[in-house]
Amino acid sequence: MLAFPQLATGASVQYPLVKRRVTRTVLNTLPDGTMVRYADPNAASVEWDLQAASLNSQEWAAIQALFEAAQGRLQTFTFLDPTDNLLLNSEDFSKGSWVKDPLLQFSAGAADPFGTARGTLVINAGQAPQQVTQTIAAPGAYQYCLSVYAQTASAGSVTLVRSTASKPASQTFAVTNAWQRLVSTGNLGAPESAISFAIELAPGAAVQLFGVQAEAQLGASPYKMTTKTSGVYANSRFQDDRLQVTAQGTDLNDGTIRIFSKSGE
Repeated sequence: MLAFPQLATGASVQYPLVKRRVTRTVLNTLPDGTMVRYADPNAASVEWDLQAASLNSQEWAAIQALFEAAQGRLQTFTFLDPTDNLLLNSEDFSKGSWVKDPLLQFSAGAADPFGTARGTLVINAGQAPQQVTQTIAAPGAYQYCLSVYAQTASAGSVTLVRSTASKPASQTFAVTNAWQRLVSTGNLGAPESAISFAIELAPGAAVQLFGVQAEAQLGASPYKMTTKTSGVYANSRFQDDRLQVTAQGTDLNDGTIRIFSKSGE
């Protein structure tokens, strides 16, 4: 798949960056002078201005290779928004974006670490570990961070799983009656164009969960709630037909990359 490359550090972009949401309002003036306005959702888009400073030759070559493969603005590619959560419905396990093992029981409206009732009580009623999983269309060879808030009435554990069809990785965390954010990071180095993120509960476990988040970077950023859209933009394009780069020295390249995508895509 064509996807915007990560930097050698495992970061998706450098900061600061500019992100804009663009909308359009259609104005219709009637013969009597009355004006009718309505939003045009099909014209909405998201734009990013990414600053590339002191990139080495390999990092800039990866961006250039994507630009050439996409033929400038012509073809689309996947852009993983570094300012957003890559998972859909981050607080609603009832949605179809989540695949649930059959012996897991979910009760929404539980307490959460921010003093509201947006958490979910999850119980594993089976005799084997059970998972709730979401898969996104993104490179398996990128650095990812999976995080979730967890709390249980009695001592227990929660396992976070990052996996592709060929390479799984898991990390188990002790969970107590105090809310804590569990964070698992790493690069699977897998060749697939899809990666799954799962939360696994041991047999008999009863854990309150809140705020599942996946990001294409080294660590967890502040939690961002999602519903029907996420930070995976599969139909992104370059906004320019030419990339401009300035060589500041040996193996030091500066440039600005402008990307846009239709909202919700």
